[in-house]
Amino acid sequence: MRLQEVEGRDILTLAFMITTVVFAGVAVPYTYSYYQFYPAIKQLGLTISSFDFNPTNTSLNAVVVFNITSPSSYSGLTLTYLTAADDIKVPGNVTILQGLIPYQPPAKALTPGSHVIIPIPFIGEGYGPYRVTQFLKTNTTKPQITFEYAVSLFLSSFLDTYAEIILTYSCTATVNSGNCVSAGILLNLKGPSASGGGL
Repeated sequence: MRLQEVEGRDILTLAFMITTVVFAGVAVPYTYSYYQFYPAIKQLGLTISSFDFNPTNTSLNAVVVFNITSPSSYSGLTLTYLTAADDIKVPGNVTILQGLIPYQPPAKALTPGSHVIIPIPFIGEGYGPYRVTQFLKTNTTKPQITFEYAVSLFLSSFLDTYAEIILTYSCTATVNSGNCVSAGILLNLKGPSASGGGL
């Protein structure tokens, strides 16, 4: 009777040990991947390679080409959503409000070493294109127009952890092409044990 009780306890102990090892084997890769998620986001390269616009009375005919590079070895990162908004400033301290750009690129996996190119076209809202075109026609000195816009990138992983990167850019142009500079980056981390912060 006692021998059977000892064997029963040993079997139960062995079952607990096997369960613990199995759960540890499953948890370790997920834990490692979770802690690699945030460093991978901080290593992302976020730049603009070109900015072009050729306005008419009905469209700005503008395209900004956004580049994302992922130099880290993390392989669980996905660009799930992107939003962009812009305003236009012309000399004389005049701002032409434009708001959200109605464009949504498809989701893209940011694999290790990947280079993702996202062209964002925008035609302008309301009387914006007309005002810009008329301003350029009445000012023959080719005045510079500034496009100020914010781009929000929503990144996720298979761990149901995600982050939002908000980038602000200022693009100065006359007609056809212009130069863009980064005005700021804000990183919001969301998910288990995540907190927001800036870069």
